[in-house]
Amino acid sequence: MEAMHRMLTYRLTTRDRAGRMAQMACYIAGVLLLCLGFYKLNTMGSALSEIELFYGILQVLAVALLMICLGTLTRIAAMWTHAHAIKLQLEEAEASEASKAEPEQA
Repeated sequence: MEAMHRMLTYRLTTRDRAGRMAQMACYIAGVLLLCLGFYKLNTMGSALSEIELFYGILQVLAVALLMICLGTLTRIAAMWTHAHAIKLQLEEAEASEASKAEPEQA
């Protein structure tokens, strides 16, 4: 059971690289949604009134902007968790060094 748990929690990539990949995926999805949304509005353009077309453009822009913001936040979160993990490792190393030094002083 422990081997299965170890296999399922095995990391294929670093947190930094995963953050960059998620950022690029969100950026590509945002641009793709923007292009597909404008294409769909263009094909429906003659059937839509000016107000419906305006709201359609506004919705497409909002969703694309949200995807780009999500990509940026994903990268920031990945960098923060990476820095936090390094900080925890340093604190653990200092604590272990301090515990090793205590018996020598006694």
